[in-house]
Amino acid sequence: MPQRKSYWKLIPVIAKNLFLMAREGIISLYKKPGWRISAVIVVVIIVIGGVFGYRAWQRDRMIPALDKLSLAQAAKMGTKTTDELLIQIENSKCDPAMSSTCYQRGDVVLTVEGEKQWSEAETEGFLIIKMDLTPTEAQLLTHPLETLSAKQNPGPGGQPNFDQKQLRRFAVDLSKIGIAPDDQSGRLISDKVFTSDILIEKK
Repeated sequence: MPQRKSYWKLIPVIAKNLFLMAREGIISLYKKPGWRISAVIVVVIIVIGGVFGYRAWQRDRMIPALDKLSLAQAAKMGTKTTDELLIQIENSKCDPAMSSTCYQRGDVVLTVEGEKQWSEAETEGFLIIKMDLTPTEAQLLTHPLETLSAKQNPGPGGQPNFDQKQLRRFAVDLSKIGIAPDDQSGRLISDKVFTSDILIEKK
């Protein structure tokens, strides 16, 4: 079951431990010759570590979790490149009770930056298209659709539990590509680069 992690919450604990270690180090250095230079070095290391830790904390707070990130937000995070998408085109033959672990028609199985030499099995069994995406958009397209767990017990570290509802939160609307509902034939479309307006969010 997926868990949400908030690494920035560990920063105060790490900072406290660094401070205690530095204090003990300075006290021990004070008793030795040349302690002033050693103390300065220790302080500089602590300051540098604190700056990098604060920037990491800021970055983590500013970037929303993938389950809350919209496609419009993801489109602004990074530089777009032309990626290839491997998409489930066949209707799911999965047991309804196991639907959360099966790809549905239109789901993006994976994304590849640039061009890939696809196998015959991949081109015959999946839809492969090109799309301009940022790295965050590509990550979002392969992120599962999750809901907060109804379980009362929190996960490790006090974090809430999440239940996977479907393998993908977003899917490709095949009708916008001109693929009929009963068309389940795999193919590679290499002469056109699609945009995010063919994507839909699942509920």
